Amino acid sequence: MVYDCFQFFNELDMLYIRMKVLNDVVDRFVVSE
Repeated sequence: MVYDCFQFFNELDMLYIRMKVLNDVVDRFVVSE
């Protein structure tokens, strides 16, 4: 299982791009504020 952990602070465009690009290879996204 592959996790992608990252910090998020009001960067909706980057979040959208990251999730679209990595969606096929990552099983779970872990977002921290």
